[in-house]
Amino acid sequence: MDKLTLFQSKFSDVNKMQFKHIKKNLDRLTESEREHANKYMALYEDYFKTFGWDSDDIIKSYNNTVKMLIKEKFYFTKYGKYRLDSLDQAIKQVYSDDQLMKDYMIWIVYTNLFIDNHLKVYHFFKNMISKQSGEKYLEVGTGHGLYFNEAMISGNFTHYHGVDLSETSVKISKYITSKHEHESDYEIDYMDVFDLDESNKYDFISSGEVLEHVEDPKAFLEKFHRLLTPEGRCYISTATNSPAPDHIYLFKNSQDVIDIIEKCGFEVEEVYEVAAEDIPKDKWDDSTELNVCFVLRKV
Repeated sequence: MDKLTLFQSKFSDVNKMQFKHIKKNLDRLTESEREHANKYMALYEDYFKTFGWDSDDIIKSYNNTVKMLIKEKFYFTKYGKYRLDSLDQAIKQVYSDDQLMKDYMIWIVYTNLFIDNHLKVYHFFKNMISKQSGEKYLEVGTGHGLYFNEAMISGNFTHYHGVDLSETSVKISKYITSKHEHESDYEIDYMDVFDLDESNKYDFISSGEVLEHVEDPKAFLEKFHRLLTPEGRCYISTATNSPAPDHIYLFKNSQDVIDIIEKCGFEVEEVYEVAAEDIPKDKWDDSTELNVCFVLRKV
């Protein structure tokens, strides 16, 4: 029995309502997507085995995050805002909680492997990064390491640097990246992007699903602008109307993001949008949960 089939079978016993959602997404997968998901699920399971976890513990962690997200959604629906409003709160309540972060990382990486909207964003990134090249690549918020590893597999940069504010994320990213043979050198550091030396320029900066985690997206993107070479490119993705335990900044639509981007000396080269649920684009409004991706260049 492959990893996906086992996950599906076991999850049906712990959360029958959410199981329907997972099954619907698993049924959409192509053979190559199933192969990709099984490969990475095995790697992440191996990592968590180092803590004495087995597949049942992973199922439990995934379900813990599902329940946590439902609570965040209730709060968002009731008050029209995210529960947290500062990075300091996120660090104290989420990023410094090792168990919560492990649960959260399992949910995030697994949804990137088989939940439709996340998988579409992953495919967009994979296709986009294969067309980019240069000397130095920077990823801000490596998280589970899936995107950082994919960028290294593309092989179009000489040096890869990742930073993250969560020690748990840094450890996971280092483990996953170490399990692949890469020709380029890399480093992944536990640090704040604002502490990076601006005399050290990057040809490409990537930051997936991070913008909603910061208090001041404008200051965040302005830092990217100062770190980027004149001809460099930047990839960012974020979410609208998407309550989560560490989300701080609420975007209501893609234009909210574009307005900030343009104030920071960037112009949008490419946009990709996908709804979290099966909602036709002509039905999207300022309450629709979207994943939005942008490829940027300096003006």
